[in-house]
Amino acid sequence: MKLFAQNHIMKTMILLLVQKNRLIPKTNGKNGYKLYLANKVSKGQLVNKLLTKISKAILKHL
Repeated sequence: MKLFAQNHIMKTMILLLVQKNRLIPKTNGKNGYKLYLANKVSKGQLVNKLLTKISKAILKHL
């Protein structure tokens, strides 16, 4: 159950970032979508933002 919750949170975070144009989904032919970082955001920044958002979300549910 814990793994499901983590996956769900990750998917939700990815969707939010896509909506805010931080990640850009592009088709790569047969395998569906790959996510590319928008130029505005560096990988480190994105990971840090994700981790802080996820940890806040988890703390709210405890």
